[in-house]
Amino acid sequence: MEILQQTALSLFLILSTIFDKYGDKIGTDANLSPSNNDQRIDFFDRKFNSGCKISNKTVSNKTIVTDGNANYTLTHLPMFLDFELNSTSSELGRNGLQSIATALMAIVDVNIGFDKIIPEISKCHSDKNTNLRFTTEFVDTTLNRPFEAACKLFKLLNRRGKSAECTEGNVVETVPSGIIGAPRSSLTESLAILGGASDLVTISHASSSAEFSHENEYPLFGRTIPSVEVDATMVVSFFKEELNATHLGVLYVNDPYGISYANSIRKAAGNGGITVKQIALLENASREDATSSLMKLKQTRIRYIIGIFNQQTLNIAMPLANEMNLTGDDYFWMFTDSFFGIRLTLQDNPDLQRALNGSGVLATSTGRDLLEGTRFYDAYTSRFLSLWYNEEGSNYLQSKLPGINLTLDLIKGREPSIFHLFLYEAVVALCLASCDAFSANPTFTANELYESFRKTSFDGVYGQVLFDSKTGDRLAETSEYAVYNIFVKEGTLQMEAIYRNRFTSNNDRKAKGRKEGTLHTEEKYRNSFTTNIDRKLLRLFWERLENKEFIYSDGTNTPPDNLPPLKVVNDFVPDTTSAIVCLCICGFLLLLIVYLTVWIYRRRKTKVVRAAQPIFLYLLCAGTFLMTLALISESLTSFNLSDDGRNATCMVTLWLMNLGFEIAFCALFSKTIRINRIMAMGTQLKRIVVKPTDVMRLFFILLSIELILLITWTAVEPFIYEKHLKNCTKDEFGRNVCSYYGACHPPLHLASTTYTVFESLALASTVIPVLLSCYHAYHSRSISTEYNESFYIAITVFLLLQSFFLLVFIITNGYETPTRRLYMTMFEVVLLDLAILGPMFIPKIIALRKEQEERLEKEKRKKERLERLRRFDDLKKDHEYETRSLMMAAPSPEIADQADEKADENDSVESVIDEGHGIKITAFSDTDALRRLQMKLTDISADNEKLKETVRSRKEELDLVRSTDNSPKKSDDLNDSSLFYES
Repeated sequence: MEILQQTALSLFLILSTIFDKYGDKIGTDANLSPSNNDQRIDFFDRKFNSGCKISNKTVSNKTIVTDGNANYTLTHLPMFLDFELNSTSSELGRNGLQSIATALMAIVDVNIGFDKIIPEISKCHSDKNTNLRFTTEFVDTTLNRPFEAACKLFKLLNRRGKSAECTEGNVVETVPSGIIGAPRSSLTESLAILGGASDLVTISHASSSAEFSHENEYPLFGRTIPSVEVDATMVVSFFKEELNATHLGVLYVNDPYGISYANSIRKAAGNGGITVKQIALLENASREDATSSLMKLKQTRIRYIIGIFNQQTLNIAMPLANEMNLTGDDYFWMFTDSFFGIRLTLQDNPDLQRALNGSGVLATSTGRDLLEGTRFYDAYTSRFLSLWYNEEGSNYLQSKLPGINLTLDLIKGREPSIFHLFLYEAVVALCLASCDAFSANPTFTANELYESFRKTSFDGVYGQVLFDSKTGDRLAETSEYAVYNIFVKEGTLQMEAIYRNRFTSNNDRKAKGRKEGTLHTEEKYRNSFTTNIDRKLLRLFWERLENKEFIYSDGTNTPPDNLPPLKVVNDFVPDTTSAIVCLCICGFLLLLIVYLTVWIYRRRKTKVVRAAQPIFLYLLCAGTFLMTLALISESLTSFNLSDDGRNATCMVTLWLMNLGFEIAFCALFSKTIRINRIMAMGTQLKRIVVKPTDVMRLFFILLSIELILLITWTAVEPFIYEKHLKNCTKDEFGRNVCSYYGACHPPLHLASTTYTVFESLALASTVIPVLLSCYHAYHSRSISTEYNESFYIAITVFLLLQSFFLLVFIITNGYETPTRRLYMTMFEVVLLDLAILGPMFIPKIIALRKEQEERLEKEKRKKERLERLRRFDDLKKDHEYETRSLMMAAPSPEIADQADEKADENDSVESVIDEGHGIKITAFSDTDALRRLQMKLTDISADNEKLKETVRSRKEELDLVRSTDNSPKKSDDLNDSSLFYES
């Protein structure tokens, strides 16, 4: 589509060049009597149409009419404006109606010489020979289609060389000598290109794209609105000077205005040392397109964002930004001057309301708060009301737009926007340039008119208006900008100016002495520069209006941070989560140690515990308990402690670790020496008694040395908790990210020889006993003691030695941060506790459990044996009684023989006797039963004899065991009182 538009535009340019260049003057003498009717606002429109009917000649961009003795040259200036026309009711929108009324008011004021708004208008009437007047017509650009705008301009240019077509009333249709418009850069681009190729000056009041500053591409373009390069400079300066921004995010609509504005911001930010991230948004973006662009913007993590939107994109993007948490307390949005031309849909749209609340708009100054009281603004508003709100004015305005309904009540009392004021300046500027060019050459060309425009100066809305001598752009120092605070209250948008810029020279002592952050409203400062001022000496700064505060989204006057919080690795103390984990493990270990201590006490009279000697087991538990308590003191540093509290935890940890390790290890060391002494004396076939107190002397000696060392260390050079710099790197925003860590060190530890001495002594007091214990454990590894205790002691000692070297490696490589140091300390304590308690207690618990199981098994077998004997005795008694009863009732032999014969003939009869004892006796007859019983008793008697023999032998074994228990103990039976050994 864009290719077709460009092709059509090129075609229009080619066609326009084939028209002959007509003379700049065509005289039409109208035989009208002179009068003073030139003060009527429609006088020159009617003169043109009446003269057109009489002359019936071809038209040009200049037409001469007469009024009595005066001759007037009329030049035509069409206006390309946005009507905002309602398609159903044919009514103008408020902004469109006010724009048309403003432009027409400027034409009327120049024609009749009304100089209350701009005094320089009187120049067009001061020279009697310069009777140049102006006509106009209005062209609608509501649809915002560059191709259609170019078509409409081409129709105007196509009037050249044709017969004048006069119209009724005040509508003038002739060849333009210049045009005003359009309100959007995308439309102005096509108009300026076509106008430049057709020798037509184009002056815009609202198109601020930086592309128009290229004089080679747009040789006949000028504007009264500052370029977006000026806007971008103002935006960047505000963020830099007032908010100290270093990074900016830009979300811009992908049209000529948005692209130009975004590129200008990048250029200005680069000059100011600010980094910019640009994200494009399609001109007709859908919800999905806006979501994608906002997601890219969110990934930049920049919190100062400049929004360059049009009507559609703002109403879609900002509610989505609120849903995606790109607005609110942590973000600040600044909108450009295009915000003033956007119709917002705030009703029933809470996301848009929250997104806009607390944001800002940076644009040229406008509104009563800033402009009321100035000559231009007061004269403009007064003239607007007096000119149009009467019958003559309203009729004239309606006559310029036949077929369109005008409702002036829509704009009655409505504040003019800055675009309306710039529009008035644009029309007057082109008229003044035409008057100056006409004075020099009544048949002036487009180039002469443009040259005159660039030299034009007048007193405008902000003071003196000057234009760039090359590009025709309004100079930055002749404009004034303000920052507006946006509030949304009960669904209504409110705006209030908070800051206003100033240009001042370096020699402006008054400005330098002014209190920063305030602006004295009684001065009503306005720029008043002359061409003699050196622009390089001007300085831009921002002043806050008196008694005004910018309120951000969080309801305060404190702006949010430009960037996310700096991720400084301030590992001064361990994190709380790690401390809680460490305390949980510490609690588990303490409960385990307490359980083992209770287990020793309850099993102190058992053979297993007596053989291990409870006093040494108690010492092992005490040592590991102290080492485990060190985890608590180490974890406390992660909580909100004072400096003295953290310093205290350093020494407490040192005391607990050293004392705990010394107690536990010295107990193992002493017991290893004790076993070796017993075995050494046993080889000499001597009976000796080695009591625990005999080897406890060595334990107390080593413990005393450790206590003296710790006390001296604490008194001379105690540890303190210090903060140290680890390293510094750059984050994605170029900020220095420094890593700090806290650690326990003595004062001036890097150069302290005292610390080195104490550290060496502490290391020696630990290493020497470890090495000696390894030596004695190695020699006692093969000694056969009860429960093989010497073997497990050796395992414990060697595990501690390996743990020692492992811990040295961990300390040298893992103590950079407090959190890691806490985990390493926890690992160290767990490793030492398990290395000590595991080999010393697990075998004893298993052995004791096995002994209990064996004892229970013996008791079970004994009970079963006694039960069998009881049952046998009861069975024997029952059988003896039954046998005697049967023998007493036995019949004679003859009767027995008869009974046998009878029994053979009859079925046998079974009876169960003594079923409770598992013996089943079956009798077929009394004689047979007796015989069978005698045989059974014989077998039982034999079994009983065998059982008695077995019982007798087991009894002898039991007697032997009892005799063995009463004999002297073995040489390796260690108890809590003494040790005996016999050769």
